[in-house]
Amino acid sequence: FILTGDRQRDLRGALYYVRKNPSATLFDIDGFIAEIAKADEGASRFVQRRLQSGKETEKRLALQAALRSFSDLWPDPFGNFLLQGLLDFGSAEMREELMTAVFAADVVDMTLNIHGCRVIQKALLVLDQASVCKIITELQDIEEVIPFIFDPNGNHVIQRAIQIMSNFAKSAADHGDIDAA
Repeated sequence: FILTGDRQRDLRGALYYVRKNPSATLFDIDGFIAEIAKADEGASRFVQRRLQSGKETEKRLALQAALRSFSDLWPDPFGNFLLQGLLDFGSAEMREELMTAVFAADVVDMTLNIHGCRVIQKALLVLDQASVCKIITELQDIEEVIPFIFDPNGNHVIQRAIQIMSNFAKSAADHGDIDAA
């Protein structure tokens, strides 16, 4: 698509381009990735497909866009899927960079938000034990945990955390590591 210099017109052009061009990549919409991810369900799915099938450089481009727009993406109905996709399909290094942004944000606010809680749940599913423990440490203050029990979003995160930690404990016990279990 052709850039005109008018941001809104260019965004519409980028959306049209990804909808009509089956070979489109994130490189084609550089500068608009976060906005495309937030635009609607179809555009969000395009970005997710590119994260799943794209090469490392394309995922890196998406990560940079996500980090620049992190606070706009996590609470967004479609934008949060860009963050989840990076957790799912990004390298360990990319996950670490993304989690730095998560920890710089308010993990409690994310946990209590309908869309942010999905990002936290995905992180609990895909991260290593040390990273999961770091998330749980952010949530462990008893004054913070009680509201989670009564909040549907927070409750989902707490349930997922218990499930993941139980899996870690079972795996440790199965391998004879009683201290870790």
